[in-house]
Amino acid sequence: MVGMDPSFKQYRYYDGVNINTIAGIDIDVTYNGAMENAIINDDYISGINETNLSNDLDMYKDRLMSYFATNMPDATTKDLFGYREITQKARGLLPPLNNGGVFGISETKERFSEIPHSMRYLVNFQVPGINYSIAIPSIAEESIIVSYVPATQYDENLIESYGGIFNIPTYLIHMRQVLKMDG
Repeated sequence: MVGMDPSFKQYRYYDGVNINTIAGIDIDVTYNGAMENAIINDDYISGINETNLSNDLDMYKDRLMSYFATNMPDATTKDLFGYREITQKARGLLPPLNNGGVFGISETKERFSEIPHSMRYLVNFQVPGINYSIAIPSIAEESIIVSYVPATQYDENLIESYGGIFNIPTYLIHMRQVLKMDG
């Protein structure tokens, strides 16, 4: 037996571009420009120079756009920000993929265009008077209600004569369960 945890994987990391270098961002210049004439207290900062900050950000944006248009016109987000890939490593403990892989499946037994009824998960509704099984896909988006109705026409007439179900003594009537799916 081989203990495995598929959540531990080895990754190969690919770096994205260095935006600070490409845009020529100087954080000190940007900060000093934004803080020009600003009021700085222990609890707050007010009066940030939005014009200087906006001008610096526009300049950085223009440099980035120019660089990407010239050097990386077809760049993807992976190219810009970097990404990682799972490193596939065969350690010899498991069967090779062409020989059934991890699950040891070496041949296809059957193929289906649809899962047969005998292989589907079922839901079984069991209450006194009802024992009903149905495949889960059949009721996936259905509303399911178990309700009670008078068992006979006599019971229904008796309920009406007493002026409703809440007015009749319970020992006088019989009810039966009804399972409703999507109405």
